[in-house]
Amino acid sequence: LTAVYGQTLADVELPTGWTWADSTVSVGNVGEQTHKANFAGSDNYAAASNVDVTVTVSQSGATMTAQSDKSEYTYGEPVIITVSGITPSGVATPTRNTFSLTAPTENQVAIWNGNTQLTEPQTVTGSDLTFTVTGLTVGEYTLTARFTGNDNMAATSAEVKFTVNKAAQDTFSITGQPADDIASGDTFTLGTT
Repeated sequence: LTAVYGQTLADVELPTGWTWADSTVSVGNVGEQTHKANFAGSDNYAAASNVDVTVTVSQSGATMTAQSDKSEYTYGEPVIITVSGITPSGVATPTRNTFSLTAPTENQVAIWNGNTQLTEPQTVTGSDLTFTVTGLTVGEYTLTARFTGNDNMAATSAEVKFTVNKAAQDTFSITGQPADDIASGDTFTLGTT
């Protein structure tokens, strides 16, 4: 019998006359897992309960979502990206990272711009992951959160799109009054507020 990580025994079909002792139980992690089943009996065989049945569990795909806290930012403002819902079901191909940051390992997520890794990786713990991206120049961005996968879930990715706009120019005023008789080459002091 076979199953995919993330399924319950209700998703695994038994032969006629057999039922799972508890069909709501998870099939378990990747590999061979033993579960209990009951046989109702037939003309030729007696009923049996709590019989060990082996289920071979394979790796599932995985899905996740990524979103920024808003769709537009001002130059110099940090971009906050939240990655959530890393669960079994889709599949994607992991890609390389840059060498200035720690390479993501199994069960980790990092944020990428194309083939450039922008954040240190974070380990998936079941909670949402929050990343802060700084140093982006003015422009439109499609960043990718990439999950490396693990023994039970395949690698996957999710995109987040946003725009970084120009920052407003700081305003200032010049204070001070030079003497009336300044000659070429003379120096004087002005202040700003």
